[in-house]
Amino acid sequence: MKTVNVENSMESERIWFTPEGKKVSDETILSWVKKSNEDKDKECKLIVGTDSHCHKREFRFVTVVCLYQVGRGGYYYYTNTYQDRKLYKGNQKARMMHEVSLSVETSNWLVDMTEMIPEIHIDASPEDAGHFTSDFSDQLKGYATSYGFLAEIKPESWVANAVADKHSK
Repeated sequence: MKTVNVENSMESERIWFTPEGKKVSDETILSWVKKSNEDKDKECKLIVGTDSHCHKREFRFVTVVCLYQVGRGGYYYYTNTYQDRKLYKGNQKARMMHEVSLSVETSNWLVDMTEMIPEIHIDASPEDAGHFTSDFSDQLKGYATSYGFLAEIKPESWVANAVADKHSK
C-alpha cells in the first residue's frame, strides 16, 4: 500500500471500484451520476461518505459515492486513499476531520463535473450519545455545511457508517 497526497488526489484520476471490487474510471462515475440526474421520474439522492480503519502501518480511507433512489434502493462506487498511521497517533479528531475533508473534496469534484449537489454522511455520533465523536460531531458537521452541503451524522449517516465502513475494514 502506498501513501497518497490527498491535497492533490482529485487532480489525477482516482481508481474507483464497484461493490464487487471491479475497477472503474472517473468518467464512469461522472457518466453514471449525470445519467441519474436526467431521469426526472426517479427521485435520487447523491450521497458521499468516508470511513477509515487502521491496517498495520496505515489508515485506509474509503470514500463512497452513492446514488440512492428513494424507495427503490441504491448503488455505489468507492475509492481508497492511504495515510501513515503516525500522522494520527494520539489525534483521532484529526483523522475524523480528514474523513470529512475527503468527502468534501469528492463532493466539490462532483459539483464541478456534474452540477449535482451531494449530501455528506459523516461517521460521527450525536452530541448527546456519549461516544468519542460526540464531543466534536458538531464541528465535523459544520465543516461540511460550511461548503454548502447538507451533512448528516449517525444514525442517518449510513453511507459512511455502513457502506464505507464495510470496505475500510
